[in-house]
Amino acid sequence: MLKYENIITIKETNLVLDLILGLIVVFSFFSFFNTQVSAFVKGYLDFSPYAEFNFLERTNQNQTTIEIINKRYVDNIFFNGIASRDKLTVTLEEGENNFLFVLSGRGKEIEKKISIVKDTKAPEFTTAFQFKDTKINTDSLLIEGELNEPSKVTINSKDCLTLEDKVKCELNISGDTDVIFLVTDLAGNNLEKKFKVTIDKTAPTLEINSENPTFQEKVAITIKGNEELSIATVKGLEAKRIDESTFSFEVSLNIGKNDFEIIGKDNAGNETKQNYSVERKEAPKKTSNNSNNNNTNNNTGGNTNPSNSCSSVSIKVSNVQTPVFPSETQTATVQLTCGNGSGYSVQTINLSVKYSNGVTKSYSKTTNGSGIADFSFPVEAIGGSTVLTASYSSLKTSVTFQVTN
Repeated sequence: MLKYENIITIKETNLVLDLILGLIVVFSFFSFFNTQVSAFVKGYLDFSPYAEFNFLERTNQNQTTIEIINKRYVDNIFFNGIASRDKLTVTLEEGENNFLFVLSGRGKEIEKKISIVKDTKAPEFTTAFQFKDTKINTDSLLIEGELNEPSKVTINSKDCLTLEDKVKCELNISGDTDVIFLVTDLAGNNLEKKFKVTIDKTAPTLEINSENPTFQEKVAITIKGNEELSIATVKGLEAKRIDESTFSFEVSLNIGKNDFEIIGKDNAGNETKQNYSVERKEAPKKTSNNSNNNNTNNNTGGNTNPSNSCSSVSIKVSNVQTPVFPSETQTATVQLTCGNGSGYSVQTINLSVKYSNGVTKSYSKTTNGSGIADFSFPVEAIGGSTVLTASYSSLKTSVTFQVTN
């Protein structure tokens, strides 16, 4: 039986029966020491000598003392062939150490092995709590976890509730409180954590923005808060962190008004809720222009230019500059070309740029007389692959580039 707190541990108890003398000896021994352990030597032979040995079952010291007390019918006690009467100091190695004693008296001898464990490894405590300066929004700090070995656990010298390997510690907090969390195992090894706890009941602030989606099916919502903001969710899904206090989340849009519940939380557990709306317009329907003069079907999928009509259109992205973040601006050229090789001018081209951090930006330009639209836009993220997609009517093409630092 092993217990910790100023307890008596009785390792062995015996009733020695001396049949020849008709004497019944009932022998029990209790010792009260901090982390002190008692043990008894026992013998079952007639006229067998016996004695009490007082020692620590576990220690983190290099040496320990075995005390021999209450000797009866004992002439000599030998350890490694050397007689000892009162106490013996032994040197320990890490782990279990076994010591053999020989007791002699009345012409009889018995052997007794005593085991002492040297343990210099600190106990372990598994918990979801992070032992660092922290903020909470309640007046009580709660720490729960599990021990890897029997130990005593205190928080600011207050005993924690321990049930087998489960531990629950509660501490009342007032203002800024310095906390000492201490775990001590049976050998006297300590695990100590020091940190400060502050009460914070102020909810984080939120600033929410997004692009004007026009006809887009998706749009990125940006959530910016104060330095306390640690997590943001949109419709219950966690947004991606862009920097210390900025988050982004791409949402799909239906035509018309789209409502979203956005929640921001800080490390103390405070939260702020806001409703945010994004409106998506319905794209204009495609028109088909028939020319009676040349009986040619001209489907442009967007704005038309009577002086520059063509039966087929191709789209191409070129001159994509690989930028250095964040000092440069990204540039790209998109060209619409008719089947006869001429540029398709005065047409609106949409350009979507999706960065590796999930942010998507959208831009629109009208082609010049040569069917070319030059785009220039800021770089939003470093590293990973950035996808640039140009579209006109049902035509679409994409290129991928890297942003370096």
